[in-house]
Amino acid sequence: YVDFMVATPVKGATYVDPSGPATDPNGQEQGEVPLEFNHKMTQIVFSVTTDNVYPGVNFTVEEITLKNIVSNGTYTYDNVGTEAWAAATSPEKDEYTIFPADTDNGAVTTNAVENNVEKPLVIDYTTSTPAQPATVTTTGVTMIPQDMTQTQISYVAGSDALEGESDAQVFMIKYSISGTGVAKETVTKHIPFYAKEVVDAGTIVNWAPNKKITYNVVIGLNEITFEPSVADWTPQDGNTYTFEQ
Repeated sequence: YVDFMVATPVKGATYVDPSGPATDPNGQEQGEVPLEFNHKMTQIVFSVTTDNVYPGVNFTVEEITLKNIVSNGTYTYDNVGTEAWAAATSPEKDEYTIFPADTDNGAVTTNAVENNVEKPLVIDYTTSTPAQPATVTTTGVTMIPQDMTQTQISYVAGSDALEGESDAQVFMIKYSISGTGVAKETVTKHIPFYAKEVVDAGTIVNWAPNKKITYNVVIGLNEITFEPSVADWTPQDGNTYTFEQ
């Protein structure tokens, strides 16, 4: 949850012209220097919803963990305002459980807390049936800016093949389902930020400074129905018995 900010340099300013040569659209009072700070980390947020409203069903988000995340780098800034993030020569990678957030580690949570930890996020369709699917959102976390690495393992629907990914950044989400007409179960999925199947790298969202990135996760259910039919009796001759009186 640690963040740091850097102010944009203000040069050539005077008391009567505190903006200096720069154009100030807001208009500063004399002696009031327009010092704007920008975040140099990336904020990551997850928004979880369902593809439809499922009456009588609960969806409970239990955990979201980021894996294979670059955890060290070098930020440089000079006196003319040139700045850059540089990846470490030997970047370290780590994993971070970002939900539930932990106030003991500095989280300022946006959700209910119990024993200093966020409670599970519940999408509840058992007490009401809204017109639109409900949404829950995690507390934002800050990460070192970094480019996403393409996975070498293909994503396979219905499986969790990317659990074995050891290089590219992925996130793990664990949620449970319960209620009327569904099998009670806990589901764990590993999802790539840059999937092997993606051809156009330009569509990938890299983590850049001062960006707040919201990932939208949509949970759906596949309904299993039964189409019963009754087979015709299969005729078969039995044994023949002959009795004489």
